[in-house]
Amino acid sequence: MNRRNCLILCGILSLSACNSKDVRTGIPSIDIAEGLKETGNLKLSELASDPEIVLLESGADSWFVNASSLSIGKKYMMILDDMEKRIILFDRQGKYIRQIGRKGKGPGEFNNLHHAAMDPNEQFVFIHDGIGQKLIKYNTDGAFVGEVSTKKVCFEEWFVDGIQFINDEQFVLVTRRPRTPQKDYCSLPLLDLNMQVIKKILPRPVDQRSKNARGQIFQGRQRIFYWEPEYDTVYTVTPKGSAIPTHTIACSKNKETTNIRYVAEYGKYFFISGFDHDERYEVVYDQEKQTMFRLNNGPECDTSGKWISPTFTNDLFGIEPVFIQGYDPGIRRYIAWVFPEAISDSYDLACIRSKKVRYPKIRDEIIRISHDKKLSENRLMILLKPVD
Repeated sequence: MNRRNCLILCGILSLSACNSKDVRTGIPSIDIAEGLKETGNLKLSELASDPEIVLLESGADSWFVNASSLSIGKKYMMILDDMEKRIILFDRQGKYIRQIGRKGKGPGEFNNLHHAAMDPNEQFVFIHDGIGQKLIKYNTDGAFVGEVSTKKVCFEEWFVDGIQFINDEQFVLVTRRPRTPQKDYCSLPLLDLNMQVIKKILPRPVDQRSKNARGQIFQGRQRIFYWEPEYDTVYTVTPKGSAIPTHTIACSKNKETTNIRYVAEYGKYFFISGFDHDERYEVVYDQEKQTMFRLNNGPECDTSGKWISPTFTNDLFGIEPVFIQGYDPGIRRYIAWVFPEAISDSYDLACIRSKKVRYPKIRDEIIRISHDKKLSENRLMILLKPVD
């Protein structure tokens, strides 16, 4: 699992108020420095229920290291592995179907995979090649459809940090901020299925601030949001291509937000990950109560010392940590991962079995899989139903 693109979910709920209005915009402002003062814990059952195991077929063609991009539909699951540089298509039961695309320098070929997305109708896969500076289109049967140079999308030299469909036929690219002002630059170019730009969302033609160039887009349960670090602003990105500011996220201890590495949203909670004096933190912010706290507990049964980051208490099936990558609106489930190959090596299984959990059969099945050398080769996908 790519740790840049997923979050170790964690503890909740502090009583310290940390919210004010941004004087520039009048929207709620979240100060991370306040959230670091309090600690708390969270049970997974406060976010989700009804875990479902999806066992992905493992083999030479289907094995992967990092699911850096993931799309799930009613028929297919698409995984981009940015370590092995390949895109793998499974059916919804986890059976391997095919790889999409191939390495190379010719038409339809790629060298440096970073992001990909399957359209909601499961007809096409769109791939960004960073070195080739192009956007490539395949159909889900594996046939090459076309490609465009990314130099023509927003400005001469840019990089893509995300691809996100906002409706059935249109998607945005999350572009990395240029070092110098570019007259044609925008944060979120909106493209159609023919890879043509139809709108520029959040144009920034004269922006010279570039200390934190990476924006983040996230598909939540209730909305798609985009966090623009240079302006510290969270926007709702609507299906019609509007960007509506809702919050600012910053740190009063540091004028720049370079210490904030990841922002996610699960229901009413923001989960904010970053570093404070080289120590990683996970902060949870309750948008309704306008309170926040720092998560403080690691995996309970880890005997290896490898998993040092804060995590939630998994009272559903006991295995920790669980990496929640995001929410898929098509299946209306959170998508999470566990690491079968690490369970038998890194954990006290008696400790795991002794924990009181709501789904002991799921726990026992994951432990069984972890002891099967063939089954444990791939990461184990867990689908979770959001708690209303």
